[in-house]
Amino acid sequence: MSDILSQEEIDALLGAVATGQVKVNEQERIVLDKAAVAPYDFRRPKLISKEQMRTLQMVNDTFAKSFGNTLSLYLRTIVNANLALVEQFTYGEFIMSLPNPTCVSIFSMEPLEGLSILEINPVLVFVIVDRLLGGSGQPPKEIRELTEIENEIILTVINMALEKFQETWKHVTELHCRLEGRESNPQFAQITTLTENVLLITLNVEIGENTGMVSLCIPIATLAPVLGQLSAQKWIGAGTGKDATGTQCEEFLEDTEVELQAVLGASGMTLSELVSLQQGDVVVLNRHVGEDVVLNIENAPKFRAKPGLVAGRRGVEVVRALGGRVGR
Repeated sequence: MSDILSQEEIDALLGAVATGQVKVNEQERIVLDKAAVAPYDFRRPKLISKEQMRTLQMVNDTFAKSFGNTLSLYLRTIVNANLALVEQFTYGEFIMSLPNPTCVSIFSMEPLEGLSILEINPVLVFVIVDRLLGGSGQPPKEIRELTEIENEIILTVINMALEKFQETWKHVTELHCRLEGRESNPQFAQITTLTENVLLITLNVEIGENTGMVSLCIPIATLAPVLGQLSAQKWIGAGTGKDATGTQCEEFLEDTEVELQAVLGASGMTLSELVSLQQGDVVVLNRHVGEDVVLNIENAPKFRAKPGLVAGRRGVEVVRALGGRVGR
């Protein structure tokens, strides 16, 4: 019999298989546990482990709260900032998701190599600018590019965000964030290739009735040297959480203005004596010339002080606190 089948033999064999006259041996089947199968996208490989991702979420959740509190104090209104997303994407996907125009700031994080992006949604930008210029904080009907004055105004908020990001990350590693450039068209902000994997951190910021997004895009290659330091145990042990909140409150209190009064003395007199006072009259106080004066803070006596002159102006030198010693 020839090893090569004729066309008639092939047709007869196929017909026998179709009618069941010839049984085909079933190949051995491999049964897979669907629960053990995980999808994998080769275009977006997971370069950050789950534990590192959880730590990144904790770090940036603290950053969101810190930035929101600082922005609230700066705008003198209630600002809610919450962490919305921490995920891996390609740089091309990030760029395509941005509106045009928008507020893109390119910054470096020394000693880490490479550049990153801080993007503030234009709606949020115009709300902040309008608020700082004395308005109620309403965005325009049509989004446009920022003027030079508006760019200078929002620059303070950009530096504020970078400063808070830098402060939050100091529990992981010391970073120095520096603004390197700004763009309104995201297509011109080419910090890496479109296929490069990046870490996208998105904050949801609410100012009054308006909501906008603040996004940070960091190439994973830039974070590679510090990924090994991203552990939940290290972050929790670094004194975040309650201590971080206390530090934030302390920063706000340090900027709070209080009224100080140096009380040289007091004297009592009747109303008739008061209205009869004339130039040259002497009012005798209840303190001697060399006696310490009381230093009041918000009308509450807190310190003893010595009066004198400082650079040609009247001043006082704190001697001690009422109830405790204060070093000079």
